[in-house]
Amino acid sequence: MREIAKTIGKRDWNFSVDPCSGKWGWATLNPVKGSENAVTCNCSFANATLCHVVSFLISSNNFSGALPATFAKLTTMKDLVVQASGLVGPIPSGIAALEKLSDLRISDLNGTEATFPSLVGMKKMKILILRSCNIIGKLPEYLRQMTTLKTLDLSFNKLSGEIPSSFSGLIDVDNIYLTGNLLTGSVPPWMLEKGGNM
Repeated sequence: MREIAKTIGKRDWNFSVDPCSGKWGWATLNPVKGSENAVTCNCSFANATLCHVVSFLISSNNFSGALPATFAKLTTMKDLVVQASGLVGPIPSGIAALEKLSDLRISDLNGTEATFPSLVGMKKMKILILRSCNIIGKLPEYLRQMTTLKTLDLSFNKLSGEIPSSFSGLIDVDNIYLTGNLLTGSVPPWMLEKGGNM
């Protein structure tokens, strides 16, 4: 956590108290919706003597650092939410190690363009939002293998090419947002049939 704090420029975490306590800057008390900051832990390991970070949320901050590659060390994490943070991309490749994630939301990254991060091992994903992250290239075919996915938002990137035919495997996804990209070709019929949430 110290490495993450240093990388993003977060100065209000008090390392003299337990990060899993929810106190002293580790969680925003009564936050305004959209500006939440919190670290949540599961302390049920080793007879309740060992804690693991399972959720990391920072929103609406004015950080100046990079999106930390050290997130990859938090392999028990289920939720990673970094929105409107002021951080610089690209999304680190090590994020692929977070195979327990069910909620990955990263938005509004500054910095250079990069291809879509490899998320191929993330089989538990329910919410995948990578909005305005300077992602270039084609939509990855493997996204259709995320069978538990309910929300997919890849809007306002620089994704190009056609929507893969394999995306028909995403027919059970409740919301798909691809607005503001450089996609070509026609919208698949199954997406048109679903209507307003596509």
